This record gives sequence, C-alpha cells and structure tokens, in this order.
Amino acid sequence: MTVQEAIELAGILRPNELSEEVLTSFLSELEGRLAVEVRGQSPAALCPPVAVTRTGLSIPAPFDRLYWAYLVAMIDLAAGDTEAYSISYALFREARDAYARWYQRTKGGCR
Repeated sequence: MTVQEAIELAGILRPNELSEEVLTSFLSELEGRLAVEVRGQSPAALCPPVAVTRTGLSIPAPFDRLYWAYLVAMIDLAAGDTEAYSISYALFREARDAYARWYQRTKGGCR
C-alpha cells in the first residue's frame, strides 16, 4: 500500500478536512511506532523520525489495512467524535496486533 492509497481509502471511509500533509505525518508517526514496538528497532535508530515516501509503506498485505484504520481513527479523534474514535481505534489495534503476531511468528523477533 502506498501513502496515497492509504489516504484516499481513509478519505472515502471518513470524509474529512485534514490536509494530505497532516495525514502523511500520521503515517510517518505510525511507521516509527511500528518499527520500535513491533520490529524491535531502537528509538535512537529512528532519529530523525521515519519519513514516509509516496512509494510503498513497510507493512505487507493483508496487514496493511492497519494504515487506513489508523488514519480513520486519527480523523475521528481530530473531529472530536469519541464514540467513533473508540470503535475505529479498536479496529486499528486489532489490525496492528494481527501484524505483530505475524511478524513475530515469521521474522522470529525477540519481542
């Protein structure tokens, strides 16, 4: 999945007024978190923060659904819709946890 695909899909699911730059920064933040929390990379290795490009993001399909799920959650949070945020963030967490389980099983991570 590319940054543009994630942003477009999130925009279809949650029409919003957030700029592409803001949504891209959310994805950059997420990539950094995944690198540390799932792949066990040192936070110091991510300085400067992970910069996403217009090309593919790091998570393979079918786990890449976590990108648009995260954007939808952030859109709900920005809109102040706490009920929708609670639901969309739970969807993101499920997708993130599925990726983490797959990563640890297939990549042999120590976390």
